[in-house]
Amino acid sequence: MDIEERNALYDSMLLCKFGRAVYTWDVIRDVLNAVTGFNYTVDELREAAQRIIVLHRYMNGTTIEQDRLPPRWLREPVEYEGRQYVVTEEEWSFMVRKYYELRGGYDEVGRPRQDTLVRLKILSQS
Repeated sequence: MDIEERNALYDSMLLCKFGRAVYTWDVIRDVLNAVTGFNYTVDELREAAQRIIVLHRYMNGTTIEQDRLPPRWLREPVEYEGRQYVVTEEEWSFMVRKYYELRGGYDEVGRPRQDTLVRLKILSQS
């Protein structure tokens, strides 16, 4: 989750991802505060990153159907250390649902839940 959240900020701040090892949360905070004159905390930046990720899914209507792997990943094996591996449909289904669970705030098909949208101040409570 950490990398996904930092990548959301890299994209929003137009930072080069080749420098991702340099941009720790503290560095991102310090750079953004220096450039904007604001006084963001790391927690506020993490929440902003979560908002970016959830808002992207919400606005685009992203669901489990769009989270699919390319078809060849589910049928063409990859060799690693002399063994052949392929991601099965069952493994993919487990992994994507596990991601929704770990990320929190998504329903079973990957849509942001109402409580998540309210918590991240994307929607007001009604």
